This record gives sequence, C-alpha cells and structure tokens, in this order.
Amino acid sequence: MLPLEFRGNDPSLRKIAEGVINTLMDAKRPLKITEIAKGPTLPQAKVNKCLIGLLNAKAALKSTEQGVSHYSFAKSCLS
Repeated sequence: MLPLEFRGNDPSLRKIAEGVINTLMDAKRPLKITEIAKGPTLPQAKVNKCLIGLLNAKAALKSTEQGVSHYSFAKSCLS
C-alpha cells in the first residue's frame, strides 16, 4: 500500500509513510495536513508527497470544506 518511492532502501522515507498511514488509521475524523505533519519526524512536504501517493493508490480519501483539505484512511483498504 505504500507509495512506490517510499518502498525503497531509505528507511527514513518508509518511517514517514508508516507514520502518515498510522495517523490516518487512528484518527476518529478526517485530519488537516497540519494535524498529520508534526515536528521534525513528519515534515509537511514529505507528508504531502506521501498523501498524494496514498490518494493515487486509493488508500486515502480527500475532502474539502471551505477550501481546507481533510484526509482520512480509506476503510476499503482494510478488507
């Protein structure tokens, strides 16, 4: 399920992708990117790139409310 570039040999990219996926899976509601990107462990630029890959893989869902994007984990990936 990880986006292609996050499956390579760089363990830091994989850790970022796993952090994004775990955050989305644990969330009770859709999250803004600023709620997912926390501190130096999950930088916003890399979180955004990971979210784009997850959206393309249909593993995440994106909704927009008043111009603000919210992301959630696609429950269909669990079955």
